Amino acid sequence: MIQVEQLAKRFGHVEALKGVSVNVPRGQVSALIGPNGSGKTTLMKCLLGLVRPDSGLVRLEGLPMDGDPLRRLWMGYMPQVPHYPDNLSVGEVLDLVASVRLAARLRCPHAPHWPQDEPETLDGIFPMGELLGRRLRGLSGGTLQRVGAELAWRSGAPLLVLDEPTAGLDPVASSHLKDRLLEDRARGRTVLISSHVLSDLQELAEHLIFLLDGRVHYEGSLAGLLEQTGEPRLERAVARIMRQEAA
Repeated sequence: MIQVEQLAKRFGHVEALKGVSVNVPRGQVSALIGPNGSGKTTLMKCLLGLVRPDSGLVRLEGLPMDGDPLRRLWMGYMPQVPHYPDNLSVGEVLDLVASVRLAARLRCPHAPHWPQDEPETLDGIFPMGELLGRRLRGLSGGTLQRVGAELAWRSGAPLLVLDEPTAGLDPVASSHLKDRLLEDRARGRTVLISSHVLSDLQELAEHLIFLLDGRVHYEGSLAGLLEQTGEPRLERAVARIMRQEAA
């Protein structure tokens, strides 16, 4: 679904991406992993059009993502740290984002939409009714994460981009969100997810992209990485590779 070709990005003296080339296959859950500072968030923001790379190309369904904002209708995004106008209520934020996406769809009626029988929501696992009238400035980090998840799924986009989606969630909420991701995986939705909770990714992901110091160190199946390292768990496989690199 997404092809990244020789992507490079520098912030001052920091070279965040160094010629990254990867693919995010359609209909799978792909995990983007790596230590802090490896370039994961920069890569995600380049895919979303929030950061412009210095060089390289990102293709979506074979078409260059050249800054056309309507291409973002393909994606639902859940940031690691949500930043919404904190003077608005939850209901106002949900309505605002819905109106923006609706206006974009009216300009681009052929934009893709995830197949569904009814408007997509997480209300069954994260009830929003009790939150709609509350101002965002008074919400906890975990509750803001629930709002971010709701916005991502309400997009109805065929591709979800999730940056540390379980961060700040309590164990019950985290479990519910993972169950929903497993349901979407079974239905063939495309998901790109980044998380430091590698046990979650081992449960969810079929395809791995491992960044280290701004470069792709591994891309392929989860099973392939475990076989390559001889480790039974993703956490230990990643630790082994990082120790080898540091030696």
